[in-house]
Amino acid sequence: MLFFLALIVRVAALFVRHEYLPPVPSHVVGAEAGAIAQHLLHGEGFASPFDSGDRAPPSTHLPPLFPIFLASLYFAHLSDGAVLYVALVLNVLASALLPVIVLQIGLGGGLSRKVAAVAGVAMCFCPEALRAVGLVWDEALFTTLAAAMVWWMLKQLTAAAPSIEAGGDLPRPVTTAVGLFNGLLALLNPAMVLAIPFAWLAGLGSLRMDWKRIALHAVILAATTFVASSPWHIRNWLILRPPALVFIRGNFWLEVWSNLHPIGRLTRPDGSVQIMATHPWPENRTEKLVDTDTNPPTRLTEQEYFAWCKERALAAFRDNPRLIITHVAAQFDGFWLGIAEARRWAKNPGVFFLAQGVPALLAIIALYLNRKRLPPVSVAVFCAILIVYPLPYYLTAGAARYRHPIDGIIYLGAATLIVCYQRKKKPA
Repeated sequence: MLFFLALIVRVAALFVRHEYLPPVPSHVVGAEAGAIAQHLLHGEGFASPFDSGDRAPPSTHLPPLFPIFLASLYFAHLSDGAVLYVALVLNVLASALLPVIVLQIGLGGGLSRKVAAVAGVAMCFCPEALRAVGLVWDEALFTTLAAAMVWWMLKQLTAAAPSIEAGGDLPRPVTTAVGLFNGLLALLNPAMVLAIPFAWLAGLGSLRMDWKRIALHAVILAATTFVASSPWHIRNWLILRPPALVFIRGNFWLEVWSNLHPIGRLTRPDGSVQIMATHPWPENRTEKLVDTDTNPPTRLTEQEYFAWCKERALAAFRDNPRLIITHVAAQFDGFWLGIAEARRWAKNPGVFFLAQGVPALLAIIALYLNRKRLPPVSVAVFCAILIVYPLPYYLTAGAARYRHPIDGIIYLGAATLIVCYQRKKKPA
């Protein structure tokens, strides 16, 4: 029932926003991922989405799985419109499964069925979920797979709890499976590559496992995560010339620079103005793969451009040491409260706070108030993810869309507080 409710809401959202319409001829389906897919289709490999033709340099801008998925659709001789619809159908189905998985996370985490059901229903109307289904991107699929991973980890930790608390050990193949899935998931999107291992180890620690055994499981996690994602590392570190010494993706400093640089304004032919962050994607029209500090300007490869972004960001920090403090504070605000993000894009701060800040605050308060009533393993896993997952975004881009992979945990926390409040209101 929950799946069908979510399915109806998501399909309705696509029609209300007219995202079912076929792409215009000049539009690249899948944005940067779609541009890389076109390079793959034409035998040019993972070439930069910011350039075209034989001149395009190698790219580490995105992890490989989603561009490969789009390239496989084009390889099947599908048109741009057909690729769009296949991707949207996948998004809708994956996103409709998300509330069901959140329900299972709640039940597996020791929450009551009512709390889990309230969170599941709320996830059917999650603003970020409704936004993600209309994007030809990895977000909807990645969020659902990450949620499934959290549910599976809770299930395995709960099943092993009696043995571990009695002084036993968790079967090492289970930790191996966590690491392998973590590495594969990172090839789709690396956002959870740190949060999943920390959540797993925190869960083991909450069951009072000996620290030496926890250290051994940490080594297994690190090794298997690396092995599962090693094809991409071999390509970046050993095959590319010069090598791109990045982990999974190489646009970290690009994101930092995009958020430190003054916001650009794009004036469209109809006279409307759209605020765009500095970024070399052609539709932004705010920057190109060119070093304008040289005379004449120097054309850059993608890796040279990322290095230049890093130099500019570090120079900004040196010139104004307080910049890093104000920048991190703004990203923290944008990630959790939404007020800074609303100001960044000239939107209504109240609306952003209600949609983004209120659920987060309710979740944190609920986890704190109910920390002794919930199973320790659930508190450990939830808190580890809520603490570790956002850390990179405090430096790059704190925004609601980046918070979507942990919305399930946030909604479970908010539902816990709401249900507990309703119980207290009932007369004795």
